[in-house]
Amino acid sequence: IQAGEGDKCFNCGTSWFAAGGLEKNHVLLRGTHPELIDDDENIMLLCFQCHNRFHSDMEFQKNLQELWIIKQKQNNG
Repeated sequence: IQAGEGDKCFNCGTSWFAAGGLEKNHVLLRGTHPELIDDDENIMLLCFQCHNRFHSDMEFQKNLQELWIIKQKQNNG
C-alpha cells in the first residue's frame, strides 16, 4: 500500500500533506497474527501521533481495531 496525497489518517483524518506523510500500521499485530503480515486488508494508514498512540495505549488500540473491523464489514457488504 502506498500512501499518497489524497490519503488521510484512519483515526484523526489528518491529510497526508498536513501530517508530512502517513505510516502503515498493522491492524492486527504482527506478533499475534504473523499470517497477516502481507495482507493489505490488515493495514491502516495513521499519522505519526496516532501510530505512536496505537502502540502505547491499549484501549485506543482496541477501539481502532474494532472500528476498522466494522468499516471493513460495511465496505464488503
